[in-house]
Amino acid sequence: MKGLRLLTIIAIGGAFAFASAAEKMPSWLIGKFKGHSAYLQADFLMNVDSNGIIIVNTITKNGHDGHFSGKFHGQVLDIGKKVYRYSQSADGVKIRNIWHSVDQVDLKRMQ
Repeated sequence: MKGLRLLTIIAIGGAFAFASAAEKMPSWLIGKFKGHSAYLQADFLMNVDSNGIIIVNTITKNGHDGHFSGKFHGQVLDIGKKVYRYSQSADGVKIRNIWHSVDQVDLKRMQ
């Protein structure tokens, strides 16, 4: 049963990427952003280039740092092993994990 559940999640994740691959990335999503995740207790630096390539660097309060890469896929951002929905905010972008809604970060655009 667990194997079937895993296959279902992979199929759903693949459907997101496949169905939305033709969507154009909004120009406001391109750039460098910074924020803090209360859930992960980490500072975030996110860079999104015009080709939809995403690089995220994190630093936790314990000094552990992480480096994650990802890609824009229409309605979602695949970052590391997580998938986030995104929305424009007054001063940047908000990302929210599609499977765990408390995993969210408000990111402000860097100058």
